Amino acid sequence: MNAPYTNRALASSAALISGCLGVYTAVVWLVDRWHLATLGPDQIPMAPMTAAMFVLLALALGVRIYRPADRTTESASLACALLVTLICALELTRPVWGWSLPWDHWRSTLVTKTGELEIGRISPLTAINFLLATAVMLAQSPALGQSRLAGWWANLGAASGVLIATLITLAYAAGTPLGYDRASVPMALLTAVAFLFLNAGLLLAERERKFRQARLSHPDGESAEWRNPRFFSWKLLLGLTGFLGACGLAWFYYSRHEQAAIRLAVEEQLTAIGDLKVREISEWRKERLSDAQVFAATADLPQVIARLASGSSEHARLDDFLATLLRAYRYRRIVLFDTLMAQLGQEEVEAVLAHEIGHYKRGHIPQRLVTMALMQFGAFATIAWLANAPWFNSAFGLPAGVLAPTFLLFGLLGGLVTFWFSPIGNRVSRKHEYEADAFAKDAMNGAAPLVGALRKLSQKNLSNLTPHPLYSAMYYSHPTLVERERALNS
Repeated sequence: MNAPYTNRALASSAALISGCLGVYTAVVWLVDRWHLATLGPDQIPMAPMTAAMFVLLALALGVRIYRPADRTTESASLACALLVTLICALELTRPVWGWSLPWDHWRSTLVTKTGELEIGRISPLTAINFLLATAVMLAQSPALGQSRLAGWWANLGAASGVLIATLITLAYAAGTPLGYDRASVPMALLTAVAFLFLNAGLLLAERERKFRQARLSHPDGESAEWRNPRFFSWKLLLGLTGFLGACGLAWFYYSRHEQAAIRLAVEEQLTAIGDLKVREISEWRKERLSDAQVFAATADLPQVIARLASGSSEHARLDDFLATLLRAYRYRRIVLFDTLMAQLGQEEVEAVLAHEIGHYKRGHIPQRLVTMALMQFGAFATIAWLANAPWFNSAFGLPAGVLAPTFLLFGLLGGLVTFWFSPIGNRVSRKHEYEADAFAKDAMNGAAPLVGALRKLSQKNLSNLTPHPLYSAMYYSHPTLVERERALNS
């Protein structure tokens, strides 16, 4: 078999198939049957401009193969390659400059989306592959002559194009096409197949070009390079391409399997955590309702606690009641704090009560309830928005649109955001404390009782009297003792 003529026939056949795919796509777009170029449901077709560029490059490659020495043919071939380069450069810079291109109106009267994907636009990956193919064609031009670097680039660029097209085609075959979960337009299946044939034709054309150069250098045909050209190892290139393809395919299926396993494990863990939290909340709710029922059924309990707090010796009756609670609900311990009465004098206790009543009189309780309700509604709205956002759950390997994982992730990660808003809530809380202190001062006809109570409580609680202002703003919901005394005495 004559190797040069075999390469020429194979290269021209590959270019012809690539061009025919472009012509077929252009025809189905012209007759408004673009879905015939999708080769599958919910897939995008080859863009009309992509089809036109495949036709241009296929014609340029075909005439270069059969008329390599003709200057007019070579000029036309280079003009096609430069035109495709210009179109792809404009497409890649479109997001930066935001301009509209002349061929956008070709699809203006047609359907512009399939699902969430825009059709009729050139994919950025497609534009990059076209630039790679045109660079190979420029490297094969006679102007570069015997340049070894140009030959290496032609082989490497064409082989890379074959590898990329193969990986994308295999991804479609595996049912997980690449790029369909992103905002940019993915490469269509028919485009990947056309690139596979076009780059294969470029590889074969480079081999035929080397044969032709060897024949021109040794017209007698006695050169060893002509019979077995070692400057281009066809077997090595095929082996390298096959190895890279096998590695890419193995990585693709391995990563797909690992991603599915990780997603399943995370879903199981989050589901277990969610079930546990729901059970804990349910049990806690039942316990609190049971306590409320017991307290509601015991009419004289408040009087007993009040007499105990006033110094009465009814410990035995209260101890019996608390022991009943311990046995009935299996509590570890029940602690009733009555140290406030022992620590403070009568006027100081009255000042503390006046302070708490001041919160009610100044309307702080309704304000807090409304604020908390608004915050809860805002949190639920944020959770719903994050659940519908395609990027949030998928960033953690979880399915988008599922509410339960989003709820748990928000609970785990929400503190990272709400922490920076705590100074606002602390400032409002400190303002309310100042207002309640002022109410207690007016009710007690002076600040001395409340100041005495605050000093004793700060001493017993080992409070920090002079924290750093930034630390106080971030963590303190109440003013410090010094600040409260200054406000009361002002």
